[in-house]
Amino acid sequence: MQDTMLLANNLITGIGSGLGQYLYENMPNTVGMNRKNFEKRLKGEYNTIVHCAFNTNSENIEQFLYDNVILTRKLCDTLHKKYIYISSIDVYQNRHNEYNTAKKMAEIMVQKYSKNYLIIRCSAILGETMRENSFLKIYRYMNPDLTLHANSTFNYVLQDDIMGFVADSIERDHTGIVDFVSSTNMRLFDVNHMLNNNANFGKFKYRTPSIDNSKLIELYPGAEKTSEQAVSEYIKKYGDL
Repeated sequence: MQDTMLLANNLITGIGSGLGQYLYENMPNTVGMNRKNFEKRLKGEYNTIVHCAFNTNSENIEQFLYDNVILTRKLCDTLHKKYIYISSIDVYQNRHNEYNTAKKMAEIMVQKYSKNYLIIRCSAILGETMRENSFLKIYRYMNPDLTLHANSTFNYVLQDDIMGFVADSIERDHTGIVDFVSSTNMRLFDVNHMLNNNANFGKFKYRTPSIDNSKLIELYPGAEKTSEQAVSEYIKKYGDL
């Protein structure tokens, strides 16, 4: 755990689930933003803003735009010394969708309107507060039905490691854009094998691009892992099926 003085007065958004919840519950001396208090929090002054919040529901396009782009812009105007935006490696996908388009737009807001920023593009995140996905279905349930093909590939990283990098970035003032990825991708078929399960795979094949993580490792050597190591550490911490 980092020096609490280094982490004092930091704002974490998206504290209801996922990475935002994990950072808020495990990093000392932080305040959290949610739908109930966001107007109050926007008036505060912070050492660092760690913006994790993202609304994946695009049925209400006005709310989707506000939550994912306009709020990102408003946070740029909130008094802060550093802005850390949690993005996704899905911005590299050639196929455009609501998710990666909103992420790209939010990144533009941060780069244009924050004087000191770090954009962390994360791959598939494993951890205590992760939202249910194909990995968790294989992990939690015997013989789950999946929509994804067995040869779908993912790059897995751990919430613990992201938190360590966030803390290190606050202390050492890392800036720019960093891809937070493991050195290898792995197939869902291999995840299924590691977990001794027999999932019923679907037909849609998702491919994670191969991304170089040398910049990340240079800044934060503790993140040097393969996807297989990340999955193994997750299983070791939370138990097998």
